[in-house]
Amino acid sequence: MISVASSSSDEPSPHEQRGTLIWAEEFDTPLDLTTSQHVGRWRAGSQWGNSDLGYVDFAGTSWNINPIQHPRHSPFSVENGILTIAVTRTSEDLISDIESTVGKDKAPKWSGGMLVTDWRRISFKHGYFEIRARFPTPGRGMFPAIWLYVANGRTVNNPAKSGAEIDLVEILGHETGRPWVTTVHCRDWQGNGDQVEIGRFDTDTRDWHVYGFDWRPDKLRFFRDGVPAGELAGAKASWFDVNMAIHLNFTVDSPHIMKKGRGTDETTPDRMEMQVDYVRVYSHL
Repeated sequence: MISVASSSSDEPSPHEQRGTLIWAEEFDTPLDLTTSQHVGRWRAGSQWGNSDLGYVDFAGTSWNINPIQHPRHSPFSVENGILTIAVTRTSEDLISDIESTVGKDKAPKWSGGMLVTDWRRISFKHGYFEIRARFPTPGRGMFPAIWLYVANGRTVNNPAKSGAEIDLVEILGHETGRPWVTTVHCRDWQGNGDQVEIGRFDTDTRDWHVYGFDWRPDKLRFFRDGVPAGELAGAKASWFDVNMAIHLNFTVDSPHIMKKGRGTDETTPDRMEMQVDYVRVYSHL
């Protein structure tokens, strides 16, 4: 792992440099989800799987529900301009449905959800990103994240960048929801490459904050409520010259959380939530 220092407060704020709003999700209308018959704004699941089905997350420990497949158990709700993604203990009636897909006794104990901008319509390279979010119900084992991932995943033309990932916010199992971390991954889809920790922060994630990301050809800058939170410059920053899709997800018990002894236990709430007010992407001036 390579660590980098916080960015200088002498540089202009992103608000002074951002240009035109080029894409936004304000969550003022129902989610426009991709199906096998329709390319929407969001996929309710991974970038590679069947757009109508749920799936076991990359940790193998949560079932990410697709409301197209399980409408009664949707982890997503939109109300008063706020998206909520919930993780819950998998209900008995959902277990039988999941086992019909993955096999008997293989249903994960927890169910959550992931939204990904459908990269066939919506992906980005460079710009200024703002996401206003909070995580109001923390619990041990929680693993919510706001992140970018190479838009066409393993099929990207440059195999070395088939796992390019920029994590604006991750909470790694801490029962208080803090600290949260910002990390980038210069790697292929098998994990070969470098992981760069930009910063680790003790801000109370139960409160609303605006998480900002200024992505330029030679520099990545990160912000919280307009305040610099870290940066990466030079060759590592320039490495990210691929289109990327936006991910919003909440799962639990990832392998690295489990290795650190922060997995879910009897103290973990039966329901945990992340909430997102908006996602906005601006061009540069």
